[in-house]
Amino acid sequence: MELIYGMTRVDIKPGQDITVAIRAFKKKCAKDGVLKDFKRSRRFEKPSERRRKEFRESVKRCRLAALKAEGK
Repeated sequence: MELIYGMTRVDIKPGQDITVAIRAFKKKCAKDGVLKDFKRSRRFEKPSERRRKEFRESVKRCRLAALKAEGK
């Protein structure tokens, strides 16, 4: 992953299909959290709401991890 001036960049090899490049770009954007940040900045969120939301997400992740560990 290369960041140039804060932008995500995908290198295309000669003869490579554009759909492969688009898929790689979408993966990099998802990994970098570009869409998540964009959606978050569309509406103001109070700090207390943000903390509450992050706590609920962490509880959800812990539950999923426990279920995975229990299933193995």
